[in-house]
Amino acid sequence: MARSVDAGATWQWSNDGLARSDVLALTRQPGNPQIVYAGTGDGLFRSDDAGLHWQQVAIASFPLGGSRQLRYVAVSRTDPARLVGLTSYGRLLWSSDGGVNWIAAGGSGPLGSVRILASSPNGVGKVYALAWQSSINYRLMRAEAHGAPLALAGGALVMSALAVHPHNDSELIALGRVTGSPNWQVWRSRDGGESWQARGQITLPSAGYEPQIRFDPCDPRTLYAVAGRSFHRSDDAGMSWHEEPLQIESLQFGDLDARCKAGSSTVVAGTLQAGAQVRAPVAMDRIFPDGFDND
Repeated sequence: MARSVDAGATWQWSNDGLARSDVLALTRQPGNPQIVYAGTGDGLFRSDDAGLHWQQVAIASFPLGGSRQLRYVAVSRTDPARLVGLTSYGRLLWSSDGGVNWIAAGGSGPLGSVRILASSPNGVGKVYALAWQSSINYRLMRAEAHGAPLALAGGALVMSALAVHPHNDSELIALGRVTGSPNWQVWRSRDGGESWQARGQITLPSAGYEPQIRFDPCDPRTLYAVAGRSFHRSDDAGMSWHEEPLQIESLQFGDLDARCKAGSSTVVAGTLQAGAQVRAPVAMDRIFPDGFDND
């Protein structure tokens, strides 16, 4: 595990107490960024000092047997004891006691094929999951709250990436393949994925693999995406896009994160071939004529 305190410019090892080297997931507790959870190939670890020191969470019950793999972990924004976990073998789990006890999510649809969790950067309210269909094509599943059953949403829409609005977890942005084209279609939903409207397209010479998309938490009309070999920005909620080439190209992306601090946005792209790449902080100072986004 490595830790940076200067927006990714430099990194230091931070493994004190972290008995596993295969860290698969990192997440902060909403409202208290000093508390960080690390999901690993066998167990959950917690840090109370922003990743300097770690202690293993003593898991008492895990419903699926075998190794306690946690590929994604998310924390409720209203109750920090409520965690959502996703195993490496495609099952969604709930914990109501900080990760000590876990139960498998119930519901309908492809529950054993969930590959990706998506939630607001301000913490989990509604829980969104992408269930694998083929290649990097997924169907949307939704649980209305922690512990609620998962069910398919979004009709027949197939997507490859999903982002949740930072202040309204019923508003979603998705990327889906354009048939017969390397481009990515941008879709928006304002009802939790029940209905979708087409926005613009990200035009590419090659579609690449595992695209990512995120809202800017300072200004949610701004969207960021990594797709193909590069980074892309939209200032109009996905209608038009502008390329910002990465310093080092990568065909595959592991994650994309955007954070807001003192009115400035910092974006980090986690690539599979070219490490973590940080976009310089940009001040966001947009004024809406009516005080909100009507588009």
